[in-house]
Amino acid sequence: MYRALNQMEDEGMVFCNRDGDDHEAPERSYAITEDGGSYLAFCAESLVRCQQEIKSFFDAYERIGQRSV
Repeated sequence: MYRALNQMEDEGMVFCNRDGDDHEAPERSYAITEDGGSYLAFCAESLVRCQQEIKSFFDAYERIGQRSV
């Protein structure tokens, strides 16, 4: 999980706040950045389009009577 979060931080998608001192592992909290929010919205829109295409496929498939879904 932290590997993915570190990569997202390197890409500017999330911001990590590390709390702690030198004697203990820092407690981390993450927040999405503006760029991360934009990317998330892009991914969500892409998934909606894919979902619509898949539904259209199955609707057409049912219309030709090949299989009930």
